[in-house]
Amino acid sequence: MKKKLLFNFKQSLSRKRNFGIAAFAAFILMTGQSTFAQKWNVIAGESEIAAVNTCYTSIAVVGDVPYVAYVQATYGAGATGPGIVKMKNPSTGLWEQVGSNLSSLAGFTKLYKDKVGDLYVTYIDRNSSYKLAVKKLVGGAWVPLSAGNDFVSTAAGTATYAASDARGDLAFDKDNIPYIAYSERVSTTSGNAYVKRFVNNAWETVGGAPISSDVFAAGNGIAFDSDNIPYAVYINQAVSNSGTGAIKAFRFVSNSWEDISPVSPVAPGTSVSGATTGVRHASIAIDDTNSPVITYYNATSGASKATSIRLADKITKEWAWLGDISTRDTNRNMLIGDGSGNLYTIFQDALIGNGTSATVRVFKKASGASTFAELQNLPITSESLVGIDAAGPNSTTAATKSVVTATIALGSDITKPYIVYSKTNSSGFVTPIVRLFDPTIVLGVKDAVLEANGIVVYTQDQSLKIQSDTLMLSEVKVYDLSGRLVAERKNIGANETSVSLKSSNGVYLLKVTTADGGEVTKKIVQ
Repeated sequence: MKKKLLFNFKQSLSRKRNFGIAAFAAFILMTGQSTFAQKWNVIAGESEIAAVNTCYTSIAVVGDVPYVAYVQATYGAGATGPGIVKMKNPSTGLWEQVGSNLSSLAGFTKLYKDKVGDLYVTYIDRNSSYKLAVKKLVGGAWVPLSAGNDFVSTAAGTATYAASDARGDLAFDKDNIPYIAYSERVSTTSGNAYVKRFVNNAWETVGGAPISSDVFAAGNGIAFDSDNIPYAVYINQAVSNSGTGAIKAFRFVSNSWEDISPVSPVAPGTSVSGATTGVRHASIAIDDTNSPVITYYNATSGASKATSIRLADKITKEWAWLGDISTRDTNRNMLIGDGSGNLYTIFQDALIGNGTSATVRVFKKASGASTFAELQNLPITSESLVGIDAAGPNSTTAATKSVVTATIALGSDITKPYIVYSKTNSSGFVTPIVRLFDPTIVLGVKDAVLEANGIVVYTQDQSLKIQSDTLMLSEVKVYDLSGRLVAERKNIGANETSVSLKSSNGVYLLKVTTADGGEVTKKIVQ
């Protein structure tokens, strides 16, 4: 499979000139022409899934068929309403309801796909004292895993409070056994963190007790590494309605939960940027080194950004700060892995202090990379001029639209994530929108002309392919933006060649020298 690359370039089929690579880089960046590579295509428009107010949208994809769960209600803290799941019929292209309503008063709906493609849904049921329900899609109907009992929680009021939107998280071990992380809320008096698994037709508490003695846990998450070790994360609140808390992380080994929580701050972050106290919205996934990565909103004064950390040493339990991800305040942070070491995170970014733009953004940490890079929608159509979509311009003025509850999932092609969120439509209702990421290149007019008579660049497997219809190639060099040579091929003597580009995704400078001494220079965004 081959894929053309985005390249903004100044083409100069001229004789060789002597100039330093730093000057070369600056020249390319200043004179490059814009072309488009990444695109988030709409596959469900503003009223295709629902025509009334919705919130708590969640997405899962079986093969190439997307399913969306949502609550039919106006968004607000703890909003409840009819819980509905729909799928896009691959034959008709229409969105059709799957099974009956989950509940007449559901909240915090979340969809999951297990290792064999079966679907699960979790939600809070207000009709049953806000207990946490888990159901599986069987024969077109949503049925409880435990016959006659929809709920995994036993206490009333499982819905957590201000620290996080997440009310639980489901994951599957190597044997496809479902595990769920959540907190047992008893009004405002307690809320211990639990992990349960479904075995022998019943929910069993992993470890036989709460994960820890922490009284108020929120924003629970869970993920399995390749050794089948579950890792759990939550926010430890000081009191039941705390707006923030400290990150707590655990792993289950030797039949007990081991505390591996990060210190605050996490180096090399500062006391502000690396803080792990005063945070919200924690989410966890496993990276290419088989280590857990946690993303969260760092609400520490002076930070106010989505942040990521990684367990750098499993023996010493030392964590490493990977850096900030967002521009400003975020919510509905969600992190997932593709099973091949690539991580994706989605959130809504305020962009500026007291910003009201609520901009949907997705970032990817590619296998082998140390940081997250944005998967943009090019050309940018977002009203905030950032990200994929937004509630309005980048401003502190009250927005007239809403964008809420963005989530992400992967289908059969793990390079093309799906996302769903709800946004105010042309009729004033906040309805679901589904998008599919397409990394395929769309060339600009100028590039198409030059491509026909010049140099074509694309990726194939792990290589960068360079071809020319009419020119004999002599030498190819690839530099990163610091001027470091990362790949080269000399004495080519043909009109096509390839170089291995094993470095992480990013921006590179390609310099091609032809046999007659001409040069072609391109900026490549991989």
